[in-house]
Amino acid sequence: MKKVYSSILAALGSFMVFIIVFNAFEDLGALWLSALFLIPIATFSLLYGIKGGLIMSVLSFPVLRLLFFLFHRPPMTEPNDIIMGLVISLFFGVMLGYFRDATVRYKRVSEDLTKVILEVKKLSGLLPICAHCNKIRDDEGYWQKVEHYISAHSEAEFTHGLCPDCLKELYPELITREEE
Repeated sequence: MKKVYSSILAALGSFMVFIIVFNAFEDLGALWLSALFLIPIATFSLLYGIKGGLIMSVLSFPVLRLLFFLFHRPPMTEPNDIIMGLVISLFFGVMLGYFRDATVRYKRVSEDLTKVILEVKKLSGLLPICAHCNKIRDDEGYWQKVEHYISAHSEAEFTHGLCPDCLKELYPELITREEE
């Protein structure tokens, strides 16, 4: 909730900066005063992404017309200036919004990747294993079956079966003459 309030305050602050600068420079032309509206467009783009930048870019000219009227200034009337201002504000709003959205996506993916990396259990190094029974000695000095050790130190799970050689050795009666 605190982030929402700070975003609203930042957006309102950008409007205030624009209005103060708008009032301070009376001798600037209408085109330059209109270019100052990139301050709120940039703020909304950086706070709310592409959608915020597009909304402020589209609303920029009606709001500018209103401000020119309220402060008794002659607005831009040249069609080329109006089109150029609209194109610049749309481009500026979309590009800054895109960069903000890409940064947010990158941060989210980076955090997810960090979580996944921390969750992965990895076996590495030398494992002391018995040459006869194949039990593994853990860090506390206890001997465990290979299955228990690997299950405890990784995400692997075991199922048991018999390879063909052990099947022949342990259960020769199950092997038919056709298979030999």
